[in-house]
Amino acid sequence: MECNEVLNHAEKIKVETHHIQAQGIISSYAPCVSCSWQGKELGSNQLSVDSVKSAIQCAQRALELADEDARTDSPTPRDYVRAYWLLGSAYRTNNELTLAEENLSKALNLCRQINLVEMEADILLDLARFILRLRTIVLRSGTGSNISKTRRKRRPRR
Repeated sequence: MECNEVLNHAEKIKVETHHIQAQGIISSYAPCVSCSWQGKELGSNQLSVDSVKSAIQCAQRALELADEDARTDSPTPRDYVRAYWLLGSAYRTNNELTLAEENLSKALNLCRQINLVEMEADILLDLARFILRLRTIVLRSGTGSNISKTRRKRRPRR
């Protein structure tokens, strides 16, 4: 049985048993499993457009399920952190940098509020990848030299 088949089967079971939180967790991990099956990492520049769009859809679904679970049971902040993190990573891979920054920032802020140290390092790595992507775009556009000159002017003299 392939990884995607296992995930689909697991999700089917959780839908039948009305276990909303587990459905969200499965949706969160679906793009990661799919990417690792391809030998790539979520956030890699080598992923196909379909893989990235699938990752965005899965992360959005995980966020919707976290909301539904919060309405029917009680909010689970860890589910929100995971969904925001994966959504931000997928948006970064798709060069939707505003949405990437927004979701990665939400993930990091919530992660720190609940002291979820096991995810913080991964989120910070994705934020670093975001900054690197942004810097590359700025430098390619030719505005990078203007930014560094502006920063130098703003620094107070000692």
